[in-house]
Amino acid sequence: MLELAMLFVATTEAVIDNDYNSIEDEASMEISHSSELSRPVRYRNCTRDTDIIDQLLNGTGYNKFRIPEDEGMTVYVEIWIQAITSIDELTNDFEMDIYITEKWLDPALNFENLSPCKGNLSLNHQVLDRLWTPNSCFINSKVAQIHDSPFRSVFLMLFPNGTVMVNYRVRVKGPCSLELSNFPLDLQRCGLIYESFNYNNQEVRMRWSEIEQPVQPMAEIVLPDFDLFKISANRIEECVSRGLDTYYTR
Repeated sequence: MLELAMLFVATTEAVIDNDYNSIEDEASMEISHSSELSRPVRYRNCTRDTDIIDQLLNGTGYNKFRIPEDEGMTVYVEIWIQAITSIDELTNDFEMDIYITEKWLDPALNFENLSPCKGNLSLNHQVLDRLWTPNSCFINSKVAQIHDSPFRSVFLMLFPNGTVMVNYRVRVKGPCSLELSNFPLDLQRCGLIYESFNYNNQEVRMRWSEIEQPVQPMAEIVLPDFDLFKISANRIEECVSRGLDTYYTR
């Protein structure tokens, strides 16, 4: 399991002073120019996105319910905080909008031999419904939902070597605990636990992305009654009734 924890300190004035590893392959192309206007890019001997998906998923025996690797999958996660919209001291919870990015390698989706027209494929959530996923979730959230504004906010990118990258825009409400030891400067500890719901640690290994701050705000976070004291990304391993789960301490 992956744990996201935040500390908030109550104050009269809330003023906060606050590379993704890309995988790129260049497709061969020919660009012809005229003296008046550049013509559209022309691709030679390459395979279109729709044809690649058709060849990968139709008639190949691909099974989205089967773990792609017998030795288990490693899923890398990073979270970008768009906004913390509320902290409620009465209900002891907080609400925020976030972007969750997950990345894993599925060898069955390798299409390097298909001569793709693009270095990667940008696809919608309907294709994601046909792929294996780690089925991850916030197990301690009160509410969590993917934004629909106006369409479902899920972005899928598939790279030629079979790397799958998925980005979700999510609104989530999680629990907080209040510490009064430094009253009147109350301390709110708010946290979320992110894990694969269907798989144990031998089947799916959840890991924070190998960047300095796998959880970070997209911009300065300003709250009316609190200062944001710290954001931490942790991993801890536990034995539970359904198997062995893992989350990090950093």
